Amino acid sequence: MDKTSYANLARAWEYVENHAYSRQTQALLDAREQAAQCGLAQGSAAQAQLLHTLACMMRSTSVITIGSVEIVQLVDALHGTGQLTAVDSSTQGIALIRKMFFALSDTTQTTLRAVNAPVNVFLPRLNGTDYDLIVVSGDAANYLDTFAQ
Repeated sequence: MDKTSYANLARAWEYVENHAYSRQTQALLDAREQAAQCGLAQGSAAQAQLLHTLACMMRSTSVITIGSVEIVQLVDALHGTGQLTAVDSSTQGIALIRKMFFALSDTTQTTLRAVNAPVNVFLPRLNGTDYDLIVVSGDAANYLDTFAQ
């Protein structure tokens, strides 16, 4: 790959990210700001949009998110029904997830199950077939622990 094609790819990604960011709801923008203030890792706007699209395409009704602050996108993808299980090992992360969900509670019937536990402790207790989608993001340890399960 030469410098020209790298520059073109970088511009294309910048366009995709800016487009996805411009389509985010105020609730999602607020959630991103709160996460940034808390120093919590978050995915790109394009990643959040992709998660939303995947959850919609799969007609998900039950989603697990591990270390993710993109719950606003996932709740929207559940179309006001179903259950979102959010697992985070930090009390700060769970508090933020609950705060974000509370802001959405007037507009959705989705149920939140917020679990403050390490992934390697919580996941073995679950039946994976009960969930349509498992989203892993945030801390790199989340990926290793989830993969191990």
